[in-house]
Amino acid sequence: MRIIVPLQGLLQGRSGLALGVILPLLSFYFIQLRPKQQQQQQQKKKKKNSSRRSTLGDSQLLPLPVELAAAANSRSENSEQQQDPQKHSSEATASEIHNNDFSQPKNLKETIISERALWVSKTFNSASSLVASNAYDPLQNPRGCIELGVSLNKLCLDLIQDWLSTHISNAPGHATFPNLEEAANCEGMHDYGPMRTVLANFMGIVMGGRLTFDPTGVIITAGAGAAIEMLVFCLAQPGEAILIPSPYYHGFDKDIKWRTRVEILPVPCFAHNNFRITRNDLEIAYCSALERGLTVRAVLLSNPSNPVGDVLDRATLQSIISFVHDKNIHLISDEVYAGCVFEESDFVSVAEILDSFAEASWDRSRVHIIYGISKDLGLVGFRVGVVYSWNVQLIAAASKLTRFSPTSTHTQGLLIALLSDKIFVTNFLAENRRRVTQRYQKVVTALDQIGIVFARASGGIFCWMHLGHCMRSSSQEEETKLHKYLLHDIGVHLTPGYTCSCPEPGWFRICYAAVDDQTLTIALDRLQKLGQGVQY
Repeated sequence: MRIIVPLQGLLQGRSGLALGVILPLLSFYFIQLRPKQQQQQQQKKKKKNSSRRSTLGDSQLLPLPVELAAAANSRSENSEQQQDPQKHSSEATASEIHNNDFSQPKNLKETIISERALWVSKTFNSASSLVASNAYDPLQNPRGCIELGVSLNKLCLDLIQDWLSTHISNAPGHATFPNLEEAANCEGMHDYGPMRTVLANFMGIVMGGRLTFDPTGVIITAGAGAAIEMLVFCLAQPGEAILIPSPYYHGFDKDIKWRTRVEILPVPCFAHNNFRITRNDLEIAYCSALERGLTVRAVLLSNPSNPVGDVLDRATLQSIISFVHDKNIHLISDEVYAGCVFEESDFVSVAEILDSFAEASWDRSRVHIIYGISKDLGLVGFRVGVVYSWNVQLIAAASKLTRFSPTSTHTQGLLIALLSDKIFVTNFLAENRRRVTQRYQKVVTALDQIGIVFARASGGIFCWMHLGHCMRSSSQEEETKLHKYLLHDIGVHLTPGYTCSCPEPGWFRICYAAVDDQTLTIALDRLQKLGQGVQY
């Protein structure tokens, strides 16, 4: 009322009275009431956004993979199980073997990590940790579990050890160890000295000596897995898809999907064709993806294939190249087992097929090769992988991305010395092929005697065998039960087919190059029980 009297005295009459009443009301609204309303609206908006962020299925940033929804469902199932434990006590799932028992918050609002990290935490875990807790040892634990589920190649490490014993020197300036000032230079971490040239020459030797690789197309990464992730990152956007013939190496699920958020579309291949991919298989999968509204960016092949061990011939490679050319997509050829082809077989790289085409008939910038030293040399711990590409833009991008997965200068310096010894490399590769072939023959001979069916292989360090006769029915559930039985009762760990997206239940991968000959003999003896049919 203090402002009314002066206004009346100033303006007199009704005008003064009107202004004296209206101005205080407007002042009260704009100074006190409106700010409170705005503050309440902001709080409601924040609560709404917080609720949306805490709900896995409502993310508007990117379409989340199916596995993420499964992770959320598993939480509600865990909560339901706590309420009614008897209802779930008899249900057996694959996660009992492969998933760790994560301590999860009671509701999603308590989650303090990102949704993508939460998804990764709930994805498939191998049974290797269970094997390690009861690992076979001829003296300390002779009844322990023998690990034949990891594709390691230890067959020729003795040859590399012999070379190291005669070539390693601590003398200043020795070729094996780089100059400290150069090695400590972070810029050199991405490409120390002639490393790219040495790897390009080595790849040419591994692939039959019929190819010459340009060092400028070589991108060095910390392992082939990092190479695949980097390549997919450069080729596809989140939510787009890669076609992969199945069964496929289960590590692709991690390498491709975990961080790039790119989807894998398995292209089912079957036993009647020895699990070999055909153009018709690719056409069906491609059309199916389009019907689902997915964009296919590439086809990823493994040659030799993992887990089957099939080496693709020229005709198959030509048909696949023709397919990706017609669809205007990319081709990724994973050739990490090129040096593990059996003695009577020949390996043909996709690069060799391109050389046979007229230069104008195919866009080489859409073809990329993955390689590494983990399988052919058995040096998985050295972490050296390669992306080889003819695509100038991709090379420029990938060269910058190597900052996240570099190979140390010390490792590069050692490999430069090792791989520059052409006499050693030639003899090593020949002996490796001989030993891999010998191991494979030992395994398939034993499987024949037991009566176990297996797929024909021409390379790789594994055998793809069928144990359907040991299952009560053809289903993933029964395959999981058999996997448990092998792990806990037989004492042998094999890779089950469902982890490789195999369309036919009952197939298992046995990796025979990760153990010594005596241990492999014991493992094959244990598998004799499988000839009697269902045991679990």
